[in-house]
Amino acid sequence: MSQKKVPGGHRGLRVIAGSVRGRRLTVPTGKDIRPTQDRIREALFSILGETVEGSIVLDAFAGSGALGIEALSRGADRAVFCDEKPECVRAIQENLRKCELEDRAVVFRSRVPEGLAEVRQELSEPCDLVFLDPPYGAEEKEAILEGLHRFALLKERARIVFEHAQKGAFTSVPACFVRVEERRYGDTLLTFLNYQPGEERDDGR
Repeated sequence: MSQKKVPGGHRGLRVIAGSVRGRRLTVPTGKDIRPTQDRIREALFSILGETVEGSIVLDAFAGSGALGIEALSRGADRAVFCDEKPECVRAIQENLRKCELEDRAVVFRSRVPEGLAEVRQELSEPCDLVFLDPPYGAEEKEAILEGLHRFALLKERARIVFEHAQKGAFTSVPACFVRVEERRYGDTLLTFLNYQPGEERDDGR
């Protein structure tokens, strides 16, 4: 979750499904906080389906932590949350307490991709699922993906979900990543990628 104000505020952000369904989440204050809307999260997890269960998750640019918490509610084993803003770190920690999920989560105050080395040290094994929601307009999409590869944060065939503005769509993706699907919701675009090191890309890009 990243940086763009949503008209009408952030009231009503909640966990949609799973073991802590319906829990209300705190959203950090600030004009540049943009949580992923409920309808987009619902669509996103519908696409991911049963692949969430048992997974190790990285929620980067996590904001309130809603995506990672939703994954934990739906059966993910563990989640690591990263955000460089102290108010976001506090909100994530509060939300994990509200949902009684602290024992399955770690929260870092760090910048991505620079802080990914520290994240990897915390994990006993690479991630199955990564949520990336950098500030709209950020020019680091490729650098973030390359950082995930460089610091060995991904299992083979890991799923990466990149949330970004429609006008910020990928023109190409780095080697080792395959773009498998894109879904548009208003001005928000979800790009789904697979991590496939050592394989030829079959998406033509």
